[in-house]
Amino acid sequence: MKDSVAKLARACEELAPAVLTIEGEELRRATQLDALRGDDGGWRVRLGPFPGDAPRAARATIDFAVDGQDLFVSGGPLQPGPHGTAWLAIREAPRARPARAFRVVPSNETVVAVYVAEQLGLGRSCQPVVDIGLRGLRLVSSVDLPAGTRLRDLVVLRREEVVRRAEGTVLRSTPFEGVGGRRAYWCSVALSAPAAVSGAGRDDDPADDCAVHDPERVRAILWALGDVGAAVTLRLGGERLQARLQPGRGNRAELPELACAVDAPTGTPYAVVQVQAELFGSGYRFHARVLGRAPGLMRLQPEAALVEVHRRREERVALGPDAGARVTYRHPLDGRLETRRLVDVSLRGFGFAAESADDALWPGLPLDAVRVELPGLAFDVAGAAVRAVVDGRCGVELTGLSEAAAGQLQLAMVRLNGQPLEVHDARELDALLAFHGALGLLEPSMEQNLEASLPAIRDGWQRAHELPEGLMRTLVGRWRGAIAASQNAVRAYDTGWVFQHSAVASSSVPAHSGMLQGALIQMIVARGDGEYLSTFVNDEAKSHHAGFAAFFNASTPEHRGGTRFVLWAAPAAPAVPAPTASDVRALKSPGAAAPATPRAGLTPCAAGERAPTDAETGTEAGASAAAAALEAGDVTLDRLEGCDEILVERAATRLLDPVCVAALGLQAGRIGIPGTRTAFAAAGLERGREAWGVRRGGRLVAVLLREWASPGLSLSSLLSAGILLPVRPEEDADGSARRIAAQLAARAPLPGEPRVRFLFVPEACDAAPVEAAGFTRAGSCALYAFHRHGLREYYRHVSSRYGVVHARLRARSASPRRANAAAAAAAAVMSESEAA
Repeated sequence: MKDSVAKLARACEELAPAVLTIEGEELRRATQLDALRGDDGGWRVRLGPFPGDAPRAARATIDFAVDGQDLFVSGGPLQPGPHGTAWLAIREAPRARPARAFRVVPSNETVVAVYVAEQLGLGRSCQPVVDIGLRGLRLVSSVDLPAGTRLRDLVVLRREEVVRRAEGTVLRSTPFEGVGGRRAYWCSVALSAPAAVSGAGRDDDPADDCAVHDPERVRAILWALGDVGAAVTLRLGGERLQARLQPGRGNRAELPELACAVDAPTGTPYAVVQVQAELFGSGYRFHARVLGRAPGLMRLQPEAALVEVHRRREERVALGPDAGARVTYRHPLDGRLETRRLVDVSLRGFGFAAESADDALWPGLPLDAVRVELPGLAFDVAGAAVRAVVDGRCGVELTGLSEAAAGQLQLAMVRLNGQPLEVHDARELDALLAFHGALGLLEPSMEQNLEASLPAIRDGWQRAHELPEGLMRTLVGRWRGAIAASQNAVRAYDTGWVFQHSAVASSSVPAHSGMLQGALIQMIVARGDGEYLSTFVNDEAKSHHAGFAAFFNASTPEHRGGTRFVLWAAPAAPAVPAPTASDVRALKSPGAAAPATPRAGLTPCAAGERAPTDAETGTEAGASAAAAALEAGDVTLDRLEGCDEILVERAATRLLDPVCVAALGLQAGRIGIPGTRTAFAAAGLERGREAWGVRRGGRLVAVLLREWASPGLSLSSLLSAGILLPVRPEEDADGSARRIAAQLAARAPLPGEPRVRFLFVPEACDAAPVEAAGFTRAGSCALYAFHRHGLREYYRHVSSRYGVVHARLRARSASPRRANAAAAAAAAVMSESEAA
């Protein structure tokens, strides 16, 4: 019994995850074990945070795990506690759960199950897998899957790799509420051998092909295809023509008339054609009536319905006959060396124009000595096999494409796509800075940091953009000869990229934000480090928030998340080295030589160095309390690494959306972002993160994540910001422990010595300790995060809304005053860049 209670006490100190089941309720609740107290011959366990409404007085059971052993304990009554916690009285020691069949639990990686739920009309669904074994799996679904539901064409994916194919039958579905209040269902699924014939495409359960009949949505998609100048394929009987749509004009409340610039003569007698196009990662096909022909041009009137098609793995770029793209290969059997014209290319494969001699090609045939030649790029392919030969096109699947070759191919595809986008020349940073400055997009504190180390910023910006590392990507759009739109993304974490520095001067700019973001996403998600995408959005960007809110209401919660933050700023105090545990102990040792004014949470000043005053660091309020706490030994500050990283993950889970936790890499083993640190070091740049824990009386009360990055990796300096996560605020009543963590964020050295330091704090947390450490509020923002398996829904949402949103923007900017102001800003940027 004593051993079991000791395990429960250790689980409470480690913030162990737990599942709470209240008597009489089917709903399970996720929480954490927070504290254990003796109580009249028994114990009380504190659960925090408690999900949902305040607990009612009832009996309950807690399930948790320690040292790989599943335990449970029952008790009651359940009573509310402070700061959203709850207390459960128990009178017995925890007991072991019976061992269940062995299951594999994915470690620090999202594994998903893709399936079609029969008779529910949901189409193809994609949900995270909790665990999987030989005979079954558990998945998290935002939709209740009734017991007995058949899951057809079930595929389990790790990244883009298929690890299991099966048919599934739902055994039971249990409602579940996460720490952040998110409702979902834990579904137990029995697995069986896959069916011999796939059921995809049945009318009752559409999978990859979805008919779209809603008039507003059809209009939005068709107008968007013209606005972005989408490359399309026209099918006229057995003939295929490559074409490009041109922007339409007229009333956007009606179907547009589409103008197609074609690459071949248009004397065909067909009156109806089938159009195939792609928009933001979604494929579309529809029929259209031919209204007229002219040299190199066709006018089409589309039908008021279309079919939406989704390919999980690729998006092709169509190549016309004048593109000068070709492939050379050797037939593995007779050794013939052949050269063919490329008609399309993607990161997963390519297609070439088949000839009569290509009757010797069949699906599965491997090709030797394959060399792809595109304008400005040629590379050899280690592995290639024929995928299909249909309608005069031979499709080839690529395998073994190196990371460097894939990065170069991504850039080439952007150039070949025909959109008004450019891959930014990293040497043109001054023009980009002038563009952002003309639109007033940089806060004064961020401009101060830019001015402090501009030469280092130019160098870091260029290094991060270079291949083969490709740690940063920037796309720009030009208007009237100058940069008028930009979007930047940087690899910030081991499996996550962060969008930053987005701007469009006017809705008249051909390269709109959706086009920039869509192209960047395609460049990122195909990479091994592109599992998550995230972005911080300032509250002033109301249109961005409205767009994300609309998407969140119509998407799968398991693949996207959002958390609100407050951004705090402080002038850089005199920097000192980051403290170690021994440094902090030296500050508190009775015989240690400490400075006259103890710096709470910081090392003593070096010999001959003047200790900054409280007035200089803005820390007058609460300084004596923090210093006294350190000297008394009540508060300690230690690095959290190794096995302590699990505490960081659990502290983040208490306050942040779970997708945001994963996107920021706040998982055990990834806190120090070792892969990212190594990748940037290879390019001669700094990027890193460390976690610090502040304890009071030996119990963790706050976590500080201190990040840093070389100048140039973030023009706003936000990649060198800290994140403060209060853990047990009720045990830090005077805020002195949290203030120590904030002081460390303000004073630890950073690359480039920025003049202003930044700190993110979850919006719901008490701000007084941060203000006491010298920080002032810089603004509110939200962190939005996406997993790449949820991008299909995001693309569908963007393409469905695009036409309506773009019409509103065009109407808003139609006045001559707004148009002239945007043109003047672009002209000013151009003149400044020429002068530089």
